[in-house]
Amino acid sequence: MQNRQPAVNVMDFMDFDPDAVRRMVNFFYSGVLPCSLAEAPELLTLAIKLQVPSVKAMIEKFVIQKAAELGSLLDCWNITCNKNSEFSIRAKDIVLSYVIRNLEQMVLDPRFSQLDQSAVEALLRRNKLPVRTEADVMRLALIYFVLRQGHVNAQSLMNVVRYNCDDNTIIQMRQDVMCVDDEMLLHSFEHNCAYGMWQTRRFFSDDDLWPESEMLPPRGQMDADCNWILAQFSSMVQYLPA
Repeated sequence: MQNRQPAVNVMDFMDFDPDAVRRMVNFFYSGVLPCSLAEAPELLTLAIKLQVPSVKAMIEKFVIQKAAELGSLLDCWNITCNKNSEFSIRAKDIVLSYVIRNLEQMVLDPRFSQLDQSAVEALLRRNKLPVRTEADVMRLALIYFVLRQGHVNAQSLMNVVRYNCDDNTIIQMRQDVMCVDDEMLLHSFEHNCAYGMWQTRRFFSDDDLWPESEMLPPRGQMDADCNWILAQFSSMVQYLPA
């Protein structure tokens, strides 16, 4: 007697768009799966649920190819890196590498404020960003905060910045945070500064006195072409209500 695959429970797919389910069924017969960027996340989730790795790979390849087009890059960034994304780490890494190469265009895009916060944080956590100091990373986070009119998780957003910096960088970051004039943001910044000081002290002190901590080095290259970050931030904060 042949082993039969367990029957598919139709109820498991009630939350999916019927058209997506039909296209997946048609793929099993034709090997063709029409897909737009907007449809990619649901089709990917459906492929994972049905355990069809070939379809998952096909969708990820499609999104990666679209990310190479500047006009589609911001959408691909949001699709692959939002908090509910089921895209692979490899796909996210490739898309974010395109974002980093075109960072100015992405941040100045009018749709930047519509990005899911997790997508922005995924970028700002990268080790290699085209910034001069960690203060530029802070400004990028603050630009997003201002554009969203504070409708973000301030603590989570502040966590992407590394605070084990030199005093001048910390002072500059505090001045920038003060310009935004948000109490929750300032509280999150000061909390993280205290933790950054603890990390630094632990790193340079007797290991037996402090518990283990993970301390990522501050980012920055002095020759980075990032004057636009300060210019954009300065332009935005001058129009904030006093």
